Amino acid sequence: MPPCRDLLFQTRKKRKKRKKSKKSNPTKLKSTSLKQLSPQHQQQPEEEDTEEGFSLRASAPSHKYGVQPLGNLYLSSSSFNSRNSGLGTLQNLTDELILEILGFLDANHLGVLACVSKSFYVFTNHEPLWRNLVLDNLVGGFLYNGSWKSTYVASFYPAFASFGSLALNVRDFYSDYLFQSWLCANLEMKSEWLERDNITRRKGISVEDFVLNFEVPNKPVLLEGCLDNWVALEKWDRDYLIETCGDAKFSVGPVELKLEDYFRYSDLVREERPLYLFDPKFGEKVPNLGLEYDVPVYFKEDLFSVLGSERPDYRWIIIGPAGSGSSFHIDPNSTSAWNAVIKGSKKWVLFPPEVVPPGVHPSPDGAEVACPVSIAEWFMNFYGATKKWEKKPIECVCKAGEVIFVPNGWWHLVINLEDSIAITQNFVSRRNLLNVLDFLKKPNASMLVSGTRDRVNLYEKFRKAIEATFPGTTEQLMSKAEEKKSQRKKLTFWESVSDSKGSRSIGSSALKTVRLKYPKLFFLESCSNLADLKLIHGHMIRTHIIFDVFAASRLIAFCVDTNSGTSLIDYASRIFSRIQQPNLFIFNAMIRGHSGSKNPDQSFHFYVQLQRQGLLPDNLTFPFMVKSCVKSLCISMGSQAHSHIIKHGFEMDVYVQNSLVHMYATFGDTEAATLIFQGMYHVNVVSWTSMIRGFNKCGDVESARKLFDKMPERNLVTWSTMISGYAQNNRFDEAVELFRVLQSEGVRANETVMVSVISSCAHLGALEVGERAHDYVVKYDMTLNLILGTALVDMYARCGSIDKAFQVFESLPERDALSWTALIAGLAMHGYSEKSLEHFRKMIGEGITPRDITFSAVLSACSHGGLVERGFEIFGSMKRDYRIEPRLEHYGCMVDLLGRAGKLEEAEKFVLEMPVTPNAPVWGALLGACRIHKNAEIGERVGKILIQLLPQHSGYYVLLSNIYANSKQWEKVTEMRQIMTAKGVKKPPGHSLIELDGRIHKFTIGDRSHPEIDKIERMWEEILMKIRAAGYMGNTAEALFDIDEEEKESALHRHSEKLAIAFGIMRSEAGTPIRIVKNLRVCEDCHTATKLISKVFGREFIVRDRNRFHHFRQGYL
Repeated sequence: MPPCRDLLFQTRKKRKKRKKSKKSNPTKLKSTSLKQLSPQHQQQPEEEDTEEGFSLRASAPSHKYGVQPLGNLYLSSSSFNSRNSGLGTLQNLTDELILEILGFLDANHLGVLACVSKSFYVFTNHEPLWRNLVLDNLVGGFLYNGSWKSTYVASFYPAFASFGSLALNVRDFYSDYLFQSWLCANLEMKSEWLERDNITRRKGISVEDFVLNFEVPNKPVLLEGCLDNWVALEKWDRDYLIETCGDAKFSVGPVELKLEDYFRYSDLVREERPLYLFDPKFGEKVPNLGLEYDVPVYFKEDLFSVLGSERPDYRWIIIGPAGSGSSFHIDPNSTSAWNAVIKGSKKWVLFPPEVVPPGVHPSPDGAEVACPVSIAEWFMNFYGATKKWEKKPIECVCKAGEVIFVPNGWWHLVINLEDSIAITQNFVSRRNLLNVLDFLKKPNASMLVSGTRDRVNLYEKFRKAIEATFPGTTEQLMSKAEEKKSQRKKLTFWESVSDSKGSRSIGSSALKTVRLKYPKLFFLESCSNLADLKLIHGHMIRTHIIFDVFAASRLIAFCVDTNSGTSLIDYASRIFSRIQQPNLFIFNAMIRGHSGSKNPDQSFHFYVQLQRQGLLPDNLTFPFMVKSCVKSLCISMGSQAHSHIIKHGFEMDVYVQNSLVHMYATFGDTEAATLIFQGMYHVNVVSWTSMIRGFNKCGDVESARKLFDKMPERNLVTWSTMISGYAQNNRFDEAVELFRVLQSEGVRANETVMVSVISSCAHLGALEVGERAHDYVVKYDMTLNLILGTALVDMYARCGSIDKAFQVFESLPERDALSWTALIAGLAMHGYSEKSLEHFRKMIGEGITPRDITFSAVLSACSHGGLVERGFEIFGSMKRDYRIEPRLEHYGCMVDLLGRAGKLEEAEKFVLEMPVTPNAPVWGALLGACRIHKNAEIGERVGKILIQLLPQHSGYYVLLSNIYANSKQWEKVTEMRQIMTAKGVKKPPGHSLIELDGRIHKFTIGDRSHPEIDKIERMWEEILMKIRAAGYMGNTAEALFDIDEEEKESALHRHSEKLAIAFGIMRSEAGTPIRIVKNLRVCEDCHTATKLISKVFGREFIVRDRNRFHHFRQGYL
């Protein structure tokens, strides 16, 4: 409500105004004096004034305890406020906080505290405190006794009932907050609040007209003459209802009352928010009531009826005194509604779904408000402001015999202008069926639906019942909705410009005015570079347009608009520095621009600055503030931003909620993200996708997939997020499989999706699937950008087709360091060391600066080729020529280079003299070299260091065990096994992958789950017989101890790659290469066997282990 001091000043101005007019018009009534505003005097009839001030009802009593508005203190001869005496240190608290504290006390303690001082006497007798006590303690009903305190006393202490109504008048007690309840309860509705009636009224229209003109476009309408045959219109007065209902009890707030008791309450009550009767089961409690009215013909189609007894609550009887009603809300189940007045009249105020009424902050379900104000307060504070709004509310007074249609999603306020009786009913038709289904899919829908036993499964039950009763209806409606959506015109930059206060689009008249006043501004629509922008800016400076805040804001908005492809944030900052009084739109534009820039921290600076200038942030401010926190990787700033969102009341805004979900998900706090997500009423595809991305980032792809499968609708970003989530979490086969699902559902992938799919194929070694993905890219004419092109080069190289990797590389329209690195690394993996170095030289010759990852690939090529001197030369050039500080990966490559060349002492010395502390991979490279060259002495030293560094890493135990085995130190081999057992160290089993007919087949140690395993084993026996005839003898020296390679394999001839080879020969066409990917290194026996198989069967084998490729042709490597 307005501060009472403002009420006082309005009254004083009115009094002065009327003193002047009295001389010229002596017959005009005298204005209300200040004393008449005081609760100590009865309100006298006065002339209506529609401009300012408020009137009290003629029957309004004075305030029971003498509380006056604070404004009266300023005209009092005494400056004493008895409110501050007797409260002690509590006097520094606000009245609201004091009452909140008192709300924790029971009636006895309130009574004791009332005797302490006058101040506590007034506070403890505040009626809302006693109303809460009555409703909490008398749940079975109550008999209202004129006041809530008197009701409580009469109920629990009947002997003292007469004392409950006694009241002492306290002098000089001034409090706006305590005065508020009395004022709102006794306020007369101003005529200007009732005179606006802009709703469309119709009488006798057909159902088709109603559907076409009102239900389809979702517009309210007041219908007349459609209740003429209702028995209820004639019979339903107070006496009839009391007699008919008898002892039946109806819902009144949190309690149930008989009608006789409720009417007693409604006759006597005079409070700010009177209770009204609102019962969904009246037809079951008193069947005659349900028979004495009929659903108007316009609302006969009610699809919820297909649920039978399982349908949610849908109809209510409403009875209430004058002044009762409901504040702004949206029907929480996305249904439409009709409301028929049987007795009395009601004032309706409705706002369309996209316009949140002023003074209202929606709760998640839209049925309540986060900071509710009473109906009287809303009219006093906010009604006048709506006169200037472009989208004005729809208003009417609905009288007995009339019906109002409330479309789904519309905000509505209703207040009884007199004692009223009404029926309201929610319904689902074909026009709002999709909205209701979308609502029922929301995570919190089960908490918002009442009247049905199985709320959790209501969506599935309703959907299946609709399909069973009306086959094809849902699909047809969805198809029409998609068609309508695709036909919507996309707004231009200027049409979508919104003001900073209400986020309302500029109307056509405003745009016309702007075009006439600043025609040059509209050149911004075609501006595409900084030079053009400077021309427009220069013109604005010369013509002084730049000094207009609106014009300057358009210039800044263009600079930060990423859709225009400009994003000239530095230029925007220079313009901003020359604006004397920037408005909220400009501050929001600067926050938005910096949120996506290289310096997102600047957004916080502008946020602080806008508050220092006395501006308040809005729902457009916070999403980009939160985005800045994400870009800055600063969770602490994100938490502070969240607290400011709550402080300013935007925690229920869907865009703000989406930004918070995205932030917490990005930071890996899925618990916080889930909490916000589950509390959202308007959950859209952005919300779902943010949650999926968060779970993927935390490695919980199962939860991500569950959400993905539950989504009511998915866009391409969602598909991309789920597929990339699989790829990032090494679930490559599932990423490829989901891509197949995407294609089967007719969704067209983009470049981002294809990068994830192609990268997954690279890890799987799935050349055939990768080639199909490449064909998909070509078929849909996707842009072969650097990222996608590099992914293709890497895929072909890692799938063993280095020639195709060359072809793709040569076809790239442009190349950067990463695309060159992919080719260089691919050549190194295939053993083409010289070619790898040759392309490194070409890269340098084309002026492309190598990156640190490039040097890792080049040094790896030197290692595989035994090019020690060249490797050291390149290693030295890193820091000398390119100022790249070598990282541990590069030192590891150098150790591997020396080790493979047999220079183990030099390698050990190199490690010990490194300027940085060597990690496990560096020592591991040296240990691997010791195994190759069978150096037990150095190997033992290095192995012990590794076991200390990573005591749970099985591979280092195995390498050291093999070194011992090769040097015949069997006791130490046994000791290694015992240590592993004692420490619980276990090894992942070896497996091999082979791709046939676009499917990946996996062979794992001891796994006989493959459907053709018996045939595969018979094929291997045939292969074994033939290669033995060619001279093969199994090399068991290493296999007996090499548990790193094939743990738990029952025999040497059951290694996983041998089974994969047998399957490949059995199922592939003769003459085609067989490609196998193994997760471990290839053992010596498999290496020998594969060479012989390639010779005997005349097949080419391309085997990729964890280090490199092995090519086998005609018995040669």
